[in-house]
Amino acid sequence: MSKYKIINAPNILNTETGAQIPNDPANADWQEYQEWLTDPANTPDPADAVVVTADMIKTEARRRILEKYPEWKQANLTARMVELNKIRASVGSWTAGEQMEVDAIQSAWDWVKSVRSASDALELILPVDYQDNSYWPAF
Repeated sequence: MSKYKIINAPNILNTETGAQIPNDPANADWQEYQEWLTDPANTPDPADAVVVTADMIKTEARRRILEKYPEWKQANLTARMVELNKIRASVGSWTAGEQMEVDAIQSAWDWVKSVRSASDALELILPVDYQDNSYWPAF
């Protein structure tokens, strides 16, 4: 067992003290760790293997959706779409401005569906780097 262990690169754990050391050049523990690394005989223990689950990927999808469309915003968009549908039912059509609103709401919904689709695909392969933006629709 080494004095240091990688816990989530680039952060380090001092296995003797239990202290987590952030990658911060101003941090005294980080400086001590960097000095320790200068000895070729010193190698930190590797990070524990990460076991990715479908729930982890679903949680990431939810985080991304809520970051862009918090629940209050989703509720407001849903309510507005109900109003717009009532207008269309009573008048027969939407104004140009109302149609723009409908298109924006549909675009938001299409993005949410694309996040869910990306999540479904990732759940089949469970990549360790599932949080990488390259797997997900652009924000």
